[in-house]
Amino acid sequence: MNMNMNKPTERWLTTIEAAKHLGYSPYTIRRARLDKMLSGKSGPPYTKAGRAVRYKLSDLDKWMNGDEL
Repeated sequence: MNMNMNKPTERWLTTIEAAKHLGYSPYTIRRARLDKMLSGKSGPPYTKAGRAVRYKLSDLDKWMNGDEL
């Protein structure tokens, strides 16, 4: 029996989707990724798979609330 069947699937967002979720422009999110800063704090966490950049929705929510990641 597969034990992961009851585990909800994590949602991953593109830069454009993350920007919309956070209320910033895609350009601002890209700059935050490069500069590692946004609004005076470290930029939102992201993952790269090859050239694709993705943001985990739950991590973005924690980041917005100021929670530790």
